[in-house]
Amino acid sequence: PCKLFEVLSENSLPINYIGIEPNEDFVETSIRRYESMNNFQIIKGRAEDIIPNIDQKIDIFTGLESFEHIPEYLVPILLRSISAKKPKIFACSVPVEVGPVIWIKNIGSKLMGYSRYKEYKWSETFWAGLYQLDKVAPHGTGHKGFDWRWLKHNIRQSMKITSVSKSPFSFIPAAFAPSICFTSVPIKTTN
Repeated sequence: PCKLFEVLSENSLPINYIGIEPNEDFVETSIRRYESMNNFQIIKGRAEDIIPNIDQKIDIFTGLESFEHIPEYLVPILLRSISAKKPKIFACSVPVEVGPVIWIKNIGSKLMGYSRYKEYKWSETFWAGLYQLDKVAPHGTGHKGFDWRWLKHNIRQSMKITSVSKSPFSFIPAAFAPSICFTSVPIKTTN
């Protein structure tokens, strides 16, 4: 809940932070943590409802490990809304849930006693590792069936992607990276 605010504040960056969060528990936790900070604000609601109505200039929009939790039909609408606000930067990260890394993630989480793998049937883990998402239950608002390549395509429809990096190191192929991050700018239109 608004962990990015904490990270940016620890680095003494001069920011005014506005968080948007639909989860009541996360909102309450964020308020408890940061309500004394005069450069912190959180709005309870859905980004696709709130962003079009923000009047102030926003320099940077972020979506860290969140776009996989947004219903797919809303993602293009949200990305167009962000682009229409003409930020200097849009940055987002998402988990890689397709390719061999899903085998590493799900088998590793089982071995470590972490429940992440339970979202998948073992057959879905197998097919997702082979990029066969047609043999995996459709993506909803979790991790299963999410394809970062689909998000990249949708970002490109309204913004120019300026960099793609992978976690924990950019030299790792996406097939073996746990997460991928896109940095983008709105497409400049000529009149």
